[in-house]
Amino acid sequence: YYAFFLGGENLKHTITTNQIYPYNFLRDKMKTRLWLSKTIPVLESTALSVSQCSIQSFKNFFPGHDSFILQGCTGAGGNDTYIVSEKSWNRVKECLNPNEIFLLSPYITPSYSVNIHIIIGNNIRTTPASIQIVEKEKDRLIFHGNDFIEYCNIPEEVRAKIQLYADQTAELIKNIGYKGILGMDFLVFNNEAYFLEINPRFQSSTSLLNEALSIENRTTLQEICLKIYTDSEYIIPQLQNDVPFSSYIIDAYSSYGYYSEYIKNAIESKEVVAILKDGFEKHTAYEECASIYSIVLKTNITTVNPNGSLNIHENI
Repeated sequence: YYAFFLGGENLKHTITTNQIYPYNFLRDKMKTRLWLSKTIPVLESTALSVSQCSIQSFKNFFPGHDSFILQGCTGAGGNDTYIVSEKSWNRVKECLNPNEIFLLSPYITPSYSVNIHIIIGNNIRTTPASIQIVEKEKDRLIFHGNDFIEYCNIPEEVRAKIQLYADQTAELIKNIGYKGILGMDFLVFNNEAYFLEINPRFQSSTSLLNEALSIENRTTLQEICLKIYTDSEYIIPQLQNDVPFSSYIIDAYSSYGYYSEYIKNAIESKEVVAILKDGFEKHTAYEECASIYSIVLKTNITTVNPNGSLNIHENI
């Protein structure tokens, strides 16, 4: 997508068979929720300009709710996803671009979100799904990692629905000409999975899937995408069934002040498989909302409770 956006030399050195339209369409939460609403369960939502936004209007759109999610139609990581209540609204509205359209949904709890990769070529494959670790930070819902291990412990009924909805959506996406990899997010509430969004790109958790593939000496997801774009007869192979990893992202809001201590504890932990610093050191400059490094573990770091709420282990 960004190669199309930047154009010039960037596009010349980009390998893809896709055009710009499916990227633009699939990135738009408003359009994809409307598109899929007659096929799979979709989180109830409405589109509003900033001039239409107020706590009273939110309550009018969704009677019986006092807290809401207000988010941009595109974006990633949660930096434009706000939790809105009477207490937070005055702070949140100062952050909104007055020229942008936002999606409003009721804030539904107890719930948790799930991500699944879909790979589309001559055939379609999906990967094992993962629970997304999402935390509240400064009135935002910020993405902090994935847990493939705990996903295996959620009800089989829910996992079957997620697989079914992903398969149904993948066929529709293939029919609009998109090829390659994408991620699909769901919100799980009361044993139902509601579609949230599609991200037509590699996911934050792609590296964990690749690590699981490497254990079996299998092809990485990037290599699979390259073959999709360069070999017209390529058939995507069956992917692995087990991803024995979880990951947690440290951002500028969380544990930066304890950087040295946190890294030391991670190195000494028997549960930590890798520390992915990506060149970051204690004195590296960073943006206010930056994800600065992550840790990969061989154990689950979340627990889904019987009521559908999600616990993040305290030792993280």
